[in-house]
Amino acid sequence: MKWACLVAAAALCATAGIRAQVAPMGGIGSVRTYVTGCKFITYEEYGAGIPIVLLAGGPGMNPGYMVPVAKMLASGGRQVLLVHQRGTGMSADAISCQDSMNLAGAIGDLEALREHLHVEKLAIAGHSWGGMLAMAYAQKYPNRVAGLLLIDTGPMAHSAYPTEEAAVRARLTPAERTALREAKNGEQIEEIERNAFFADAGNVKRLQESIPAGELLWYKAVGAFLGADLSTFDVMDGMRKLSAPVTLVFGRFDPGFFIARQIREVQPNAKLMVVGHAGHYPWLEDAAGTAAVLKAAAAAMP
Repeated sequence: MKWACLVAAAALCATAGIRAQVAPMGGIGSVRTYVTGCKFITYEEYGAGIPIVLLAGGPGMNPGYMVPVAKMLASGGRQVLLVHQRGTGMSADAISCQDSMNLAGAIGDLEALREHLHVEKLAIAGHSWGGMLAMAYAQKYPNRVAGLLLIDTGPMAHSAYPTEEAAVRARLTPAERTALREAKNGEQIEEIERNAFFADAGNVKRLQESIPAGELLWYKAVGAFLGADLSTFDVMDGMRKLSAPVTLVFGRFDPGFFIARQIREVQPNAKLMVVGHAGHYPWLEDAAGTAAVLKAAAAAMP
């Protein structure tokens, strides 16, 4: 969600020998693995039916925060596959495959999953960075996408980062703006700005609470590796040409709400579903409303 901070962190990629921190997941679905060009990738299964691949944000967020979303989508009569992206969760040790720790590698991991599932096309749902990755996959493999469900997705192009940054900072309190001027690194900036991603700042604690106690919320090295690709990210042409259906789900108070309008400018038939009193993580602020929206969206996906 903090693209500028992650782009700045790309310099950390020069540090060799980054070691993954592996934490056991709690309260998960059935665990499966599949083979890629380097190491295994893990995913969790929820529900039954035609599969939807679910991608968490970050890059590098703990996939555990998306378990409620997986269950909400599964209630729409679908099997949901929550992917532990390379370098996160139960795929944390796959960060050692440094040649795959980039956007092309993340797209390749999705294509390997499609082949593992023996399906012609993927229905993909993604939150925040996960939405960006879904769009990037669709740009590279447009004929292998059944449909996209973009949940409070990040932008289609790096040119939108300043607009999102301005929207975030417009929601900060005077005290938070003062703290921001005194922040010494990207991690401090992200912590200060996190309140702006919720309709009610009092709900921000729910994000950490959404993963099992003691686990990492962010696998920060993942964002460091992908920062360089984020600085040039642009899938506008692919989204303009995509023929597969696109559904957008946004919390009304997400600073990135303008992204829905931008996507609909290139995808006029994209359906927008809004959770009224919620921000970037709508299921953490309006669980019932988000569940109804995601159930309907999942049921309507190809």
